[in-house]
Amino acid sequence: MNNRSFLWLVFSVLVLSGCRDTSEADPKGNLPVAAPASERRKVELCPESSPEQSRSTFFNERDELVRAEIEYRDKSVGCEIFDSNGKVKERWRTYPAKKQVKLRETYDGKGEVVTHLEYHSNGKVYQDLRRQKNGDYRLSQYWDTGLLSTELLVRTDGTAERLSYSDDGKRIDGRTVVLANGEIDSWYYAEDGRTVSHSHWQKNGNQEVKYFRADGTMSHRQWWHILRNFDTAADVREHRGWVLDKVEEYGSNGKTLFRRIILSDGPSDVNPLKEVQVYNADGSYSARHLTDNKVDREDSYGAEGTLLTSKVYADTDEKPVEKIDKKLLECFHIIGHKFDNFD
Repeated sequence: MNNRSFLWLVFSVLVLSGCRDTSEADPKGNLPVAAPASERRKVELCPESSPEQSRSTFFNERDELVRAEIEYRDKSVGCEIFDSNGKVKERWRTYPAKKQVKLRETYDGKGEVVTHLEYHSNGKVYQDLRRQKNGDYRLSQYWDTGLLSTELLVRTDGTAERLSYSDDGKRIDGRTVVLANGEIDSWYYAEDGRTVSHSHWQKNGNQEVKYFRADGTMSHRQWWHILRNFDTAADVREHRGWVLDKVEEYGSNGKTLFRRIILSDGPSDVNPLKEVQVYNADGSYSARHLTDNKVDREDSYGAEGTLLTSKVYADTDEKPVEKIDKKLLECFHIIGHKFDNFD
């Protein structure tokens, strides 16, 4: 995998070719670049389709490429430093009215990234990507206060792990793991370290999410399916691409099913309720068929699944209302807390 495609896979950021303004030192202690008298300079204007406006290339007395100073159309300036083989070994870039370096990269002899640094406007590190000795890459991300926000480890075998931290940067409140088979697991944690929820993403994009009580027992579970190629611009759809199929609620032991909620298929993340099944301790249950949360028909079944009774409510009847806690239908795992590049 080449350097640029790897960076795109890791954190979906376009790697900019660039560097710093040579008129003044940057906050990392680099001195301004002054062209020795023996250097030859070549200035080129770039096509309007290029983000670069002009590029000044410098050669030493042996006519070897040394560096390139770049002016960009967005008024930022940059620089590339080359090794003896003419390959970029360092690249950085500064932006308008900013003295600090906003992006800095170093490369090995193969042109692969060794480090990638980006900075907040106050000079503090925003993202710090470093290649590990075993070839893995670790990306640390920080708030402008300097507190750690997330850590991402991408391994050479294609697996990855991301940790997210609390606002004070002191504890892990989320963990996401990309497995070798392409499936993804993610967890959220409470302040005391207990697991709040666990999501498992299948390779086809469908998701199963479990939620846990304070004592560790499972309270309920959700099943979502992903929609492919949906029209996000059309008014008929109001979702992010996942549709809730059903929810199951469990007793105090976290295992005994006492209610199953089945939703209609439709244009939203959470569509109207279609059916609610309520289970008894002996395995018998009732199935309530709904319209606008009101019961149209209620069927009773024995433990073996045999239909025992069926009651139909006419439009003139006062239909029972099925009450559902909206929290049972919510899912913060769906709202983009997965690696964006693995969606």
